[in-house]
Amino acid sequence: MNISRKEIRRYLGMMNAIDEETDSLIEECVALLEQTAHPRYIYVRFPLIFREGYPCIESHMIRSRNLADNLAGCREVTIMAVTLGADVDRLIQRYSILSMSKAAVLQAASAAMCEEVCDHVNRMITIEAKRDHMKTHPRFSPGYGDLDLSTQKLIFSLINLPKEIGLTLNDSLLMTPFKSVTAFIGLEAADTDSDSFEDHHEEEDE
Repeated sequence: MNISRKEIRRYLGMMNAIDEETDSLIEECVALLEQTAHPRYIYVRFPLIFREGYPCIESHMIRSRNLADNLAGCREVTIMAVTLGADVDRLIQRYSILSMSKAAVLQAASAAMCEEVCDHVNRMITIEAKRDHMKTHPRFSPGYGDLDLSTQKLIFSLINLPKEIGLTLNDSLLMTPFKSVTAFIGLEAADTDSDSFEDHHEEEDE
């Protein structure tokens, strides 16, 4: 997996800094993650209708104007979920005791890795959509804009994420393992075989 070092630096707030020691630490942490992470994912397609201007999935209305705008023109939606696995959480927790600097880099590197897995899944969804003469909208996650985190409950009710990829949701609406993402991807009929919308997405904090 090609984890973007640029993205790791961005998460660390060090985009313009050149530091051989940090570069070495980044490489060490990436190697640790590649040995530890066990990425899993699932995506499921659902029919989509709009009621009172809001998107509805399986008769569940999602009262979010931002998501409604994102899904405008779509008649189907794919819900995706990605996790790096519980071992990554344990790795970060261990180094938060042993080395705060390494823990910080592991946090940034695991966020970049999770993003890369999401992009990979997104590409697969886009390829499948093109085969069906559809185009994908940018992915959109609970917690962004006015899409409340409580939408996670709906996602978990529609897909058995604990069984499928070992992802759970607690009473505070936080997912475990922590390095996990859920998102909606709208599917719109394509007039031609044109490419999907510009690759842009928003996700919950990792």
